[in-house]
Amino acid sequence: DNQINAVGSFMAHNNIDGELRDHIFDYFDFRYANPYVDFEKRFLDELPLEMQYRVIHKLFPKALSSSNLFKNTTDAFISQCVIHMARNPVRTVPGQVIAAEGTTGAEMYLLKQGNVQVTVSDSSKIVVISVLEPGQCFGELSLWMEARRTATVTSLDFCHLYMLTRNDLELVLKS
Repeated sequence: DNQINAVGSFMAHNNIDGELRDHIFDYFDFRYANPYVDFEKRFLDELPLEMQYRVIHKLFPKALSSSNLFKNTTDAFISQCVIHMARNPVRTVPGQVIAAEGTTGAEMYLLKQGNVQVTVSDSSKIVVISVLEPGQCFGELSLWMEARRTATVTSLDFCHLYMLTRNDLELVLKS
């Protein structure tokens, strides 16, 4: 409540009102609703590696296994990737484009909370391919192949995601 009150005071002091004020309050309601979001990274860093694997497996028992690119990898490899992802949390607001079709990407995402919509451009129209839910991932092709993104991914809700960068993947591959 103190944090929300501070946000409200800041907006009042700076004459931020109307729809923008409402959107900011919505974001901070989402942001402060889960007190563990900021704690997760520090928590994982404190644990021995073997315990980190066990926690990640408990949080995401099927993490990345739905991706064809991770199907023939070991559980240890997947756990290491997800641990790196958990150290790179990303929050989005409804309508925010996370990955844009045609752009070059160097990261992939695991959706922890919220839903995202996957679309592609087809001539003059946008076609919805799917809606992803918590536990699903996207962006693997760009991560592994340095390819252009084949779809646009947009937040439908306030979302909490984990990001795996190409640098993180290279660290895991070297270990």
